[in-house]
Amino acid sequence: MSQLERVVRASSVEAASSRPAWQIGNLSESRHWAYLLLLPSLLLVAAVAVYPVASGVWLSFHRYNLLRTPSPVFIGLGQYADLWTDDVFWTSVRNTLVWVVFGASSQFLLGLITALALNRAKIRGLGFLRVGLLLPWLMPTVVAGHMWSLLLDSRIGVVNDLLVRIGVLQSYVAWFAQAETALPAVLVVDLWKNFP
Repeated sequence: MSQLERVVRASSVEAASSRPAWQIGNLSESRHWAYLLLLPSLLLVAAVAVYPVASGVWLSFHRYNLLRTPSPVFIGLGQYADLWTDDVFWTSVRNTLVWVVFGASSQFLLGLITALALNRAKIRGLGFLRVGLLLPWLMPTVVAGHMWSLLLDSRIGVVNDLLVRIGVLQSYVAWFAQAETALPAVLVVDLWKNFP
């Protein structure tokens, strides 16, 4: 063994002995430790996310009534076949598409137009205006929902009162209770809350 080989071997042994114990070993051993340490978190994710989804899929192949205690009866793909003729299913698909298309596009367009207008505006108090536009977005959703339920209330709502006084409506409207007005009312509230 040459002098150079002895020096290299001695330096590698010295370097290995100076490393902490958790760093000694090959890469596959450290990966095993990483997976072992991740296991409790992965089990928690499985318990919170994967189990309910799997349980829902399992229940979708069974006839089951939550109000009665008998065990679920396996019916296979029968419930999925019934979906194609169910009016409630198609109404929910239509409402979902309206919500996604109108909600997302209107929030994007109104937000973009507002941002461009504020960026080019040369007015005093622009900072206060920007903060004012962000207030609905900063407001907790529960608070915003309660506020709008009071504003659109069919008996004491300010919006109904204003629309009746200026002649747009003949009588007060229950915005959230009627099928024709519930989806547009919720879309307007969602637009107000999320467009900035």
